[in-house]
This record gives sequence, C-alpha cells and structure tokens, in this order.
Amino acid sequence: MTALDFKMLIVLLKLEYDRLEELSGQGKFHKVSRKKMLGLFEKYSGTKDDNLLFESLKRLAKFIIEFYYVDKGKREVVEGVASLLELQRRTNEEDEEEQYFRFRFADGLVPILINPKLFSILKVPLILEMRSKYTIALYQILVRHAEMKYQPFIEAEIDEWREWLKVPISDKKNSPWRSFSAFRQKVLEVAITELNGKSSGSVAKKISFARSTVY
Repeated sequence: MTALDFKMLIVLLKLEYDRLEELSGQGKFHKVSRKKMLGLFEKYSGTKDDNLLFESLKRLAKFIIEFYYVDKGKREVVEGVASLLELQRRTNEEDEEEQYFRFRFADGLVPILINPKLFSILKVPLILEMRSKYTIALYQILVRHAEMKYQPFIEAEIDEWREWLKVPISDKKNSPWRSFSAFRQKVLEVAITELNGKSSGSVAKKISFARSTVY
C-alpha cells in the first residue's frame, strides 16, 4: 500500500462506517460523490487529481484479505478469503456534478471493520495530512493504546513492528526489513517525528530501542 491507499481506506470506512452493517449481505453499494472525495483530499493532502484517487481505489480493490473472527452470537469461528473492495466509478457525460464512486466491502469483512477499536476513533483530517505510510500505520497502532492508562506503552519484537508498519520485505542490505539501523532510521524515526509534529501533543512521548525489542 502507498500512503494514499492507507488514507483512502480510512476515508471510505469513516464516510460509511454507520452503514456498513446495514448494507452488508444485501448486494448494495455505498456511494460517495467525486466532488466530496476530491474536496477532502485536496483540502488536507493537496491531491487535486481524481484519477489518482481512482487508481488508489483500484489498488485497494485488488487486495486479497485472509480473515478470522469468532461469531459469539452463533458460537462459530469464521475463516475466509475475500477481495477487500468491489468498486465502480460512475460518470455522467451531460452533468459533471453527477460523478461518483460506488463501493462495497466483502460481507465477510464487515464484522471486523465495524469493530470500534479498529477505525471509528481515527481522525481523518490528521491522517490525510500525513505524508508517510509508516506514520499512518504507527498512528493506528498508538491511538488504540492512548486511553490504556494501566499500560501506557507497547512492547513487541522488531519483526512484529516491521509487520505492523507494513515494511516491504527485501533482500537488499540497506533494506529496513533486514537492517535494524535502517529500520530505525528510515521507518520508526521518520514516523515518530512526523506524528509528533502533526499532533497537538506528543503522541509517542518516549520510544526506546533495543536490538530485539522496541518500546
């Protein structure tokens, strides 16, 4: 995913969050106007080309998701594979105002997407202003722990952080995936600096590093 793709996914979820469950299983599409979408991205990200937005939507539609969750009501374990998004762009040649995107998420993903701990607390304007995809990923991780006063830190192995932040796997010696110093310099420090710079307060107040663990 690119930074634009991360932003696009969050925007789609936030715009239609309240209707995800309502439309699930009915074969119905969510609808958002080109004007509204472009207005959001132009205001906060400076993106003025709706073709770039459409290319981002197409990339999201090509993602294949493996999912797993427990349906407590039916006492069932649900496992599956699905395309993240089904997508259409509708254009009316006689009326430029009648241009819009239609999309829907796979029904099997909806029980996961409506989990309020995942997406509902994210701030769209803040995310749209971010330039690095690693900043967006780090924000999504940290914001869920912001109210956990009994454990105001996250501890994980380096490989877990690489996976959470979606660092591409590469065999190059200077790849952030292979080298700890490159991972720290090119991913973590970039994300922390941008996130704290755009937040009203310091989100990542103190980050300590070890060769095996990141706090």
